[in-house]
Amino acid sequence: MTNRYKTITKIILSTLVLGFMALSPAKAQFGDIGAFLEAGANDASILTREYIKPFPTGFGTGLNAGFTESAAPKKLFGFSVQLRPSVAVVPSSDQSFDISTLNLEKIRVASGEDPVTQTISGSKDGGPLLEIFADPNDPNTKIGEF
Repeated sequence: MTNRYKTITKIILSTLVLGFMALSPAKAQFGDIGAFLEAGANDASILTREYIKPFPTGFGTGLNAGFTESAAPKKLFGFSVQLRPSVAVVPSSDQSFDISTLNLEKIRVASGEDPVTQTISGSKDGGPLLEIFADPNDPNTKIGEF
């Protein structure tokens, strides 16, 4: 009975240790997104909307490109399969946006930073440092940055 107890204890402890080890890297990844979500749902929604704004236009253009078909019926199984590559180019005006024009409540561009940042279709360059404030009217209530 004691050997069985020791075996079960080792299995449980090993499972717990492995579980904590597997979850610890994931917890470290929440730093930036946690700061982003501290700003509140309204600010997070506005920033996300502006970031992905060009995606539906580019995606829709890509889907609509190359849809042509003949009216003749198909002989083999009654359908045809076609592969047609297309390229959707996003205008340069939709590749970036100015954060300072968004009327955010708790998020402000850090002093000395350029308020223009990239959208989902823009370059991979990093954007400006943003600061989050608990009280938007009091600069001493900074609660985070990203």
